[in-house]
Amino acid sequence: MSLLKQQSIDTHQLWVAFGRPLSGPIYTDRCHARAEYRRAMKARAEVATAQISNDLREQLLPKDTVSFWKTSIKSNQM
Repeated sequence: MSLLKQQSIDTHQLWVAFGRPLSGPIYTDRCHARAEYRRAMKARAEVATAQISNDLREQLLPKDTVSFWKTSIKSNQM
């Protein structure tokens, strides 16, 4: 994830250094790096959401409300 972020930052800085062109290989590289980083952030958020949902579901299955509320509090602090 940090590699994609750094690549996005580097290509953005190069794009700015070249006068912010709206076409060409520098612009294309910037857009590609930015899109890859955004996809990775979105995928990471989806995994985190799925993990929280799975934890809550596991606590609800045995109908143990005490564990359910402890899980939701712990998950919200992340």
